[in-house]
Amino acid sequence: MQCVNLHKGARRTFDVTELHGAEPEGGGPNPFPTPGAEYRHRLARGEFALPACGDCERVHYPPRVLCPYCGATALSWRQLSGLGTVYSASVLVPREGESYCVALIDLDEGPRLMSNVVGVSPSGVEIGDRVRVVIAEAGDEMVPMFRQERR
Repeated sequence: MQCVNLHKGARRTFDVTELHGAEPEGGGPNPFPTPGAEYRHRLARGEFALPACGDCERVHYPPRVLCPYCGATALSWRQLSGLGTVYSASVLVPREGESYCVALIDLDEGPRLMSNVVGVSPSGVEIGDRVRVVIAEAGDEMVPMFRQERR
């Protein structure tokens, strides 16, 4: 299947079957049908990594087949430090169960993602707090959550 990339006025044609995520370790065909599938596979292995563009060198989230900044297709997976800063935080109070914190985290490598801050009272999370990723089980998959760094 052929696709045309019109990102920022650049017209490039490429084969979509080649664009199912960043190049796998060791080269060869990528066994994952989507970049999201590879992301989840890496989390299941305890690895916190995201695609990085080979052209503009920016890391992006969520994983995609094209760089959202420059439209390039030359992507590779980059292991992240797991450190970030709380950009925004909300306490959710369900009818049943305990309250929890949902936060937007600005990763040191650039992307912003939504996650939970765990291991602390939900009301104890403040904008500007430094956090570190912990990969935790949620249902039947592994997800990135965050813990506050010591103050």
